[in-house]
Amino acid sequence: MGVRVRAAVTLALATFFAASCGGVTDPSKNQVENIPGTLNPGATVCTSVTVNNGGEYSVKITALQPTPTAVLSVGWYQGANCTLLQDLRYAQLNQLALSGAILQKGAYSVSVGDPGTLTVTQTFTVQVSHP
Repeated sequence: MGVRVRAAVTLALATFFAASCGGVTDPSKNQVENIPGTLNPGATVCTSVTVNNGGEYSVKITALQPTPTAVLSVGWYQGANCTLLQDLRYAQLNQLALSGAILQKGAYSVSVGDPGTLTVTQTFTVQVSHP
């Protein structure tokens, strides 16, 4: 098999697999979900997100009351019920909390939790951008 034939076969297979997996979405075309919630001291809230393609995701807290300076934990999971932890970070209002690559489409979830510092219930909105 010549080099050109191998290259053509490799390109055809790569195209097939990319198309069958839903391809990769340009981040500028991501779906943006604003997820509101209420977080009690000592608790964690988990919300599912459906990802339709590979690409990049990002998570940030865009609203937090009555304590906008509070630090929360934010997690990204594979699975609809915060099943398989991918990343967990501390987050503050209007700062990028998490970002990364999504290699396969499917069910994911995001969590917002009290890292042990809240003394009153907080209302929040977490913004998730995903393919």
